Amino acid sequence: MKRLLVVLYSGIILLVIHACSPDRTVNADAPPFSTFYKVKISDIKAEGWIREFLEMQKSGLTGHIEVAGYPFNTCMWGCEKMEGSTKAWWPYEQTAYYLDGAHRLGLLLNDEELLEKVRSNLIRGKFPEALLREEKLNLLCE
Repeated sequence: MKRLLVVLYSGIILLVIHACSPDRTVNADAPPFSTFYKVKISDIKAEGWIREFLEMQKSGLTGHIEVAGYPFNTCMWGCEKMEGSTKAWWPYEQTAYYLDGAHRLGLLLNDEELLEKVRSNLIRGKFPEALLREEKLNLLCE
């Protein structure tokens, strides 16, 4: 599982580095010697091998996390309380990591199915929809 997360985050970092290349003129106010720019996640368009890699992530464990077993086969944050977790914090921590990564992957791939899977695993009313909108997930490249 750790290896999968390392590979996923490495791919996302490569996307950010590519999107923040100095040839890109996203921020006109930035001095010409700046290397990085602040970009929205929607400005990043995965193409070529990076897109193929992200699609493999979605068709693999990220898109089918329920096969990993507890706590990923529960309703995660969509339940008022996960079974057997009255004093355990780790199921919430692990599912939060997954939901964060899956949400970003859904935004990068523009995949509504994956985004809906993330939304369905959050407690309705406790997490404002504004937190899930891509404009709130700006990637800071500074």
